[in-house]
Amino acid sequence: MYEIAEIRSFKLNFEVLNNGNEYLQDASVIIQIPNQVSYTVASQIVDKPSTDLLNINFNQHSIKSPFRPNYPKVEYREENIFISEYVGDIKHHQKTKVFGLDVRLIVPNVPDGGVIPIDFKLFGKNLPQPIFENLMIKVE
Repeated sequence: MYEIAEIRSFKLNFEVLNNGNEYLQDASVIIQIPNQVSYTVASQIVDKPSTDLLNINFNQHSIKSPFRPNYPKVEYREENIFISEYVGDIKHHQKTKVFGLDVRLIVPNVPDGGVIPIDFKLFGKNLPQPIFENLMIKVE
């Protein structure tokens, strides 16, 4: 599983640029991807297996810490995969990375030139309406 989820996967992240004149407060993002059999999203980071028999191997990324970014929340529902993350305040006129850790997108059955549609929603305390964008990932 480590090789598929960590070595062969595409690492997916987004940057947002706040072109406004003030911080976007308490921002969060929800990404919606159709749930298809041709690709999947890892629900957590898979640690490299240990070859040391005395080493107790546990998933260090599943332990929440204020000093290390956490993997985004991934939820599978009937027709869609939802990826969500609290971003915090987004400074104006600066790019801000959405996910603390890149999402692992595994695409073994998407042919070259295939596309994966994504709905991107950005929420904020001082946004009157969420910002919504339809995006496409082109597989090459």
